[in-house]
Amino acid sequence: MAVSQAGAIQNAKAQTTEWLDSVYPKYSLDSQLALAARWLGMNGHGGSLAGQISCRVPHPVHGNQALALRVSKYGYSFEEMGPDSMITTDENLAPLEPASSEDKSFPNYATRFHKHVYAAREDVTCIIHTHPFYCSVLGLLESEQLADHMDMMGVYEDVAFAKDWPGVPFGDEEGEFMVRNMAGKNAIILPNHGMLVVGKTLESALYRAYFLEQAAKLTVTALSAKVALRRPVSPELARIARDWRMNDAPVKAHVAYFFRKVVEELSKERALGNHTSACFLTLLNAEL
Repeated sequence: MAVSQAGAIQNAKAQTTEWLDSVYPKYSLDSQLALAARWLGMNGHGGSLAGQISCRVPHPVHGNQALALRVSKYGYSFEEMGPDSMITTDENLAPLEPASSEDKSFPNYATRFHKHVYAAREDVTCIIHTHPFYCSVLGLLESEQLADHMDMMGVYEDVAFAKDWPGVPFGDEEGEFMVRNMAGKNAIILPNHGMLVVGKTLESALYRAYFLEQAAKLTVTALSAKVALRRPVSPELARIARDWRMNDAPVKAHVAYFFRKVVEELSKERALGNHTSACFLTLLNAEL
């Protein structure tokens, strides 16, 4: 029986969606944010206090009429985050949840630019900003090349390259810079800085963040051979591949795998006596 590419893709979407309903973990938002951060930290996005992950959430007083963010607290690297590493703030980064007098938690000041992206992009519910090595290298090159590879087609034609560095990202200028330079795309390489991705879900943002760094690594490695990159793939075929890759089902299938690998690492750390990892695992098991 002959099977066309288009027909096979439709069948794969349907079958993967049905399969995911039974296997995708039902973790809380805080646990998902922490697992996402840890996965990225395990894969080149950590190693410092730079970077943030946030989700748009209902405002505790004004509901959907005002912006509220569930965002990572300052002082934690991605690879050490847990559910207690998150805080809810308003658009000016003021905490919106009760805290004890001893709790001095606050978000990274650079998170301020997130509000500008959320305001400009109603379709976005999650933002991830990090300084991974290979994206940072791309941000130092004059070339705006990104290698075409099947595994990275999720970011095909969806990555902007900014032209300059606007300085310390604490003011509204950074947010205006991000919105202007992204120009509606879902990822951006930031010169002398790092990268930013957005998603309509946490899963799609995480998927883009991981595979953008993988694409950057592939590109930098290929360029180091001092041979011209192979001619671009067919745009029509690449767009079909992108639409398949960014479909909810394959995205969530990958994220389920990412989360399993983090849980595996947490289990190893617990076996070595890490109390924080043990508590995180206990919470994750209780949520399933």
